[in-house]
Amino acid sequence: MNYDDQVLLQQRALETKKNPGKWSKTGGHVDAGETIKEAIKIEVYEEIGLKVNDNEIINIEIFKSSNSNERYFAYGYIFYTNLSEEQFVLQKEEVKQVKYYSIEQIEEMKKSNNNECAFCKWDNESFNKQINLLKKYRDLIKNN
Repeated sequence: MNYDDQVLLQQRALETKKNPGKWSKTGGHVDAGETIKEAIKIEVYEEIGLKVNDNEIINIEIFKSSNSNERYFAYGYIFYTNLSEEQFVLQKEEVKQVKYYSIEQIEEMKKSNNNECAFCKWDNESFNKQINLLKKYRDLIKNN
């Protein structure tokens, strides 16, 4: 998030095999031997050129898929940055562009389901949990 309470999303490059051109959070996989924090820092740096320190990661939350056809665990994380969209260094093979959106704009984008702002697979249960987590931390930061 930035200090205007906007969430950074990335649009996947059109050349990617999975979900080309769709919007997502920055992320990747935890490799064998890596901690969750190490994986977060590596993926964020590789995809958008942002160095994150351990103490800058505000929260890590685990999300478990309830879809019986595709079971997975995902870790959601939050940290703040002052960078503008233009200051990120994008991994062109993975990321077409980044853009900040308010939480409410993201909710509207998900509802509209139009192709221009289509998300990668993001089931409603996980989406709602993550949106509520973002709202919680946005409100905690605002009230401090």
